[in-house]
Amino acid sequence: MKFIKLLLLSIALIFFAWVSPLQASQIAQLPTPQSTIPSSAIDEFSESTSSEFEPREKVKGDIARAIFYFYTIYRNQAEGVDLNYFQNQRRILCKWNQQDLPDITEIERSHAIAEFQGNDNPFVLDVTLAERAYCDSENGSV
Repeated sequence: MKFIKLLLLSIALIFFAWVSPLQASQIAQLPTPQSTIPSSAIDEFSESTSSEFEPREKVKGDIARAIFYFYTIYRNQAEGVDLNYFQNQRRILCKWNQQDLPDITEIERSHAIAEFQGNDNPFVLDVTLAERAYCDSENGSV
């Protein structure tokens, strides 16, 4: 249980807080942090403030599908830590899932993990699953 709590807190703190480009106090593209918004290649940058982080555009869907899977499998543990953990980020995760569909790298990563875990992430293999499970209009999604 301690592992689950640490994992949930780490994921929440590192990946899932939304930061608009205008709010970002620091924008970083490894290895050089910048304090101003870049004029080109904005999608190659992650954005952060002292308390929030937004991943690069090309990995937002990957992150959304990972958390959909995690929440589906470990819902009771997640809600035991924070009842609103998933609901507070569901809409943005649905948006990220729609905007960044699985690419070959994510699909291959899911297959590689399946060799150890015994199953693929179904949210990677079926692009409609998140929409049907968490993002439909009946649930007030995007």
